[in-house]
Amino acid sequence: MSEYSGMGRSRLIEEIKRLVMIEEAWKLQKHMPAAVVECLDKIEELEDENESLRADAERYRWLRDDRGYFPEENMLRGGIGLDIAIDAAISSPENPS
Repeated sequence: MSEYSGMGRSRLIEEIKRLVMIEEAWKLQKHMPAAVVECLDKIEELEDENESLRADAERYRWLRDDRGYFPEENMLRGGIGLDIAIDAAISSPENPS
C-alpha cells in the first residue's frame, strides 16, 4: 500500500503541487549561491544607505528644532563640512537635547 492511498483527490493534488515545488527549488539550488551573495550585497548596500539617510534626517530635525545656528553660506553650500559641523554640535556637551 502506498503512502498516498486513502488520500482524497484534492489532498493528492495538493501533495503533487508541493512535490513539484520541491523539485523546482532543487533545480534552482545550483544557481542560488550567486543570487544569495548578490542579495546579501544589496542588503548591505541598502543598510548603509539607510544609515546615511537616518543621519541626515537627525541633522535636519536638529536644525529644524532651532538648536543651532550655521551661517547661510554654509547651509547653501552644504556638503560634508556642514554635516561634520552639525554632528559636532549635536554631540557637544552644551547641546540640551
